[in-house]
Amino acid sequence: RDLHSFPTRRSSDLFVNRTLVMLFYYENRSFKEIAYILGKSENEIDQAVNMLSTRLCRIRKKLYVMIKQDRNENG
Repeated sequence: RDLHSFPTRRSSDLFVNRTLVMLFYYENRSFKEIAYILGKSENEIDQAVNMLSTRLCRIRKKLYVMIKQDRNENG
């Protein structure tokens, strides 16, 4: 495959992924503390969490469809 045909990560994706790791690692900390650690505002952290929630919802829907298809095929 051509190198340019591979998907690339946007910096916003990397920030969201890093935020996810930080939320798990510092689960007992507030958004304000995590924002300080990441050097971001609380609003940016909140936006990243909303993006994660949306992505998790999409993944859940895809898994549901895959399981339903598998059940129909294997009956």
